[in-house]
Amino acid sequence: MLKLKHTLGAVGSSQAALARYLGVSQATVTLICKHDQWPKAFGGAAALRGRIGEYLTDKGAPPEMVAAA
Repeated sequence: MLKLKHTLGAVGSSQAALARYLGVSQATVTLICKHDQWPKAFGGAAALRGRIGEYLTDKGAPPEMVAAA
């Protein structure tokens, strides 16, 4: 998810908006974006990855961009 920040910008969104969607803190999203550190809470990394993919898809990101993020 190190490309996540770039992908969020490409779809006109922000880390703060993603954090609100996921129900996590902005610090959690920053750790994911900058350091690839995933929390153990919130269903774990796999669950958050799925929800992030849904968010990006809802924002209009093409499937290849979602997969790369």
